[in-house]
Amino acid sequence: MPHPSVPRPLPTELLEMILVQAWLEIPVSDTRARWRFFQTGSLVDSRWRDVVHRVARKHVIVCLHSKSDLRGYRAIARRLLDSKSASARTGAERTTTDSILHDTHLRASIFRNSSIFIHFPHADTLSLQADKLASNPKAMDYLCEFNAIVPDCMRLSITMLDGFSLESDPTMSALKFAARLPSLTDLDFASPFHVSHIPQLGTPPPISPQTQLPNVRYLRLASYPACTCIKSQTACTTHGHGQCSAELFVASFSGVEHLHIGNPYHLKNILCPPTLHTLTLEIPRARTNRQCSMLGYKLIEALTRGWLCGPTSDTPPRRIVVLSPEEPLGWGPAKAACEERGITLSRSP
Repeated sequence: MPHPSVPRPLPTELLEMILVQAWLEIPVSDTRARWRFFQTGSLVDSRWRDVVHRVARKHVIVCLHSKSDLRGYRAIARRLLDSKSASARTGAERTTTDSILHDTHLRASIFRNSSIFIHFPHADTLSLQADKLASNPKAMDYLCEFNAIVPDCMRLSITMLDGFSLESDPTMSALKFAARLPSLTDLDFASPFHVSHIPQLGTPPPISPQTQLPNVRYLRLASYPACTCIKSQTACTTHGHGQCSAELFVASFSGVEHLHIGNPYHLKNILCPPTLHTLTLEIPRARTNRQCSMLGYKLIEALTRGWLCGPTSDTPPRRIVVLSPEEPLGWGPAKAACEERGITLSRSP
C-alpha cells in the first residue's frame, strides 16, 4: 500500500510573504493578538521561528504605553544580540563601557533597515490605563524606553487617533523620537493633523532644532498641518513672512526630496527646501456622479511662488504626480501652466 505523500513545505520566501501580510493585518492596537500570533508561529518549528522573528524585526509595530510590545521587542533584540555576540566573540575581554557601546552598535545594526509603526491611542484610552501605568504617563518617556530597545530604523509611520497638532506633547514627542533615528529616510504621518478651532494669537512657536530631521528624504502627510494664524480674528502678522509654523513645517526637513500630501491644501502656503524634486498629491474620491477635483490644491496660484516657480540650473527636474482614478477637474489648465515652467505633471490611478 503506497504511503500518503507528505506535503512539501512552503519555500521560505513565500512563507515570509504570507506571514508579513498576516502580521500587518493585525490591528495595531491589539497587542494581545500580535504577540499571540508571534508565539504561536514561533512554536511550529525552527524555520517558522526564524521567519516570524525576522518579520517582527523588519516590521516593528508598537502601541504607545504597551508593556507587551516593550517585552516582545526586548526579547527579539536580546535573541539577535546573543547570536551576533556569539559569532563575533574573540575571547578578548571588554570593559563595561566597551560592552555597552558594542551592545548599542549591534542593536542599531539589527533594526537599521526596519520599518516602525507607532500607534497613539485616544487620550481618554490612556487615562483609563493610567492606573496600570505610572501616573501621568508621558509619550516621550515611553518612546525613550522603546528607543533604547530599537535605536534605529529606515522607515517610520505614526498614527494618532486624536490627530496631530504642532503644539501637542504627543506630536512633538513623535518628532523628537524620529530625530533620534540616524538612518531614518522615510517618515509617514498617517493620521490627519488636528484642526484647532481656537484662534491663535501671536507668533506660533517654531519647530525646535531638536526635532528637525535633515536625513528624511520621503515625507508623507495624510493631511497637511492646518495654519491657525490665518484663522486668527486679529490681523495676521506671521503668515507669508516665514514665521508661520504650518508654512515652515516642511522646511524643517531640510533634506526632503519627495513630499506626499494626502488631502488638498493650498500649496502656495508651503515653504519647501531646495532639495525637493517630487511632489505627490492625492485627490479625494468624488461623490456619486461628480468629477473629482484638484482645485483644492490651488496649484496654478502656487506656480508663482516658492518651490513651484520651476527648476533652476543647479536643481534636479521637478515633477508633480497626481494620484487620481480619473482626470480631475482643473487638470488641463494645471498641466499647461506646469509645462510653461518646466515642471512635469503626471497622473497615476
